[in-house]
Parts: sequence; structure tokens; C-alpha cells
Amino acid sequence: MNARVPVYTLLACTVALAVYAASKPCTANSRQAYNLQLADEHVLKLEPLLKADARYKQVKLGRYTGQGGAVWVMGDVADPEAALALRHLVDTTAPPVAVKYTLRILSQLEADTP
Repeated sequence: MNARVPVYTLLACTVALAVYAASKPCTANSRQAYNLQLADEHVLKLEPLLKADARYKQVKLGRYTGQGGAVWVMGDVADPEAALALRHLVDTTAPPVAVKYTLRILSQLEADTP
């Protein structure tokens, strides 16, 4: 009985492993680049949803290089309820990466102004 692995089997396994390794980011920089690409794609999905709601006319979307690459939601909303609704809207789209929120709540700014 021959215990040698056929050359073609070994070659096929090597190629499969190389393809798998090349498709998966291994370093922090390549992981961030991959996540930023996912963030850019998700921003395109979110933009029409935000434009359809007047509460978010002062909210912008972009990429955030922190957190290993994320979606960035930034801008002004009228009140805490609008901020919570925005977060819920974004969460329902199942973002493939983290989401960074930088929101100013205008009703709280007005209340704090003497």
C-alpha cells in the first residue's frame, strides 16, 4: 500500500490555501482597507434612506479610519428622538463594519445657551 499523497492532490490543496490566504486580509492595514471598502459600499446603501427623511438633511455619511475602518455618521439632528431614530435606521441596514456617530443635538444646544 502506497502512503504517498498524489502530486495533484498536494498541488490542489496548496492552490486552495493560497487563494484563501490572498482573499483574507491578514495585517491591520489590509484589514482596515478592506473595512473601509465595506464602509464605502454601505454608505451608498444608506444615503437614499437618509435623503428620504427631512430630519436628516444636516447629516452626512462617510468613512472613518478609526476602529479599523468604519461608517461615519456625522451632523446635526433636532432632538434626542431623531438621533435615536437615526441609529435605529442605520442598525436595520445591518452595517458590515462598526459605525461611528458624531451628532450634535440642536435642542440640547439651545437649552444650554444662556
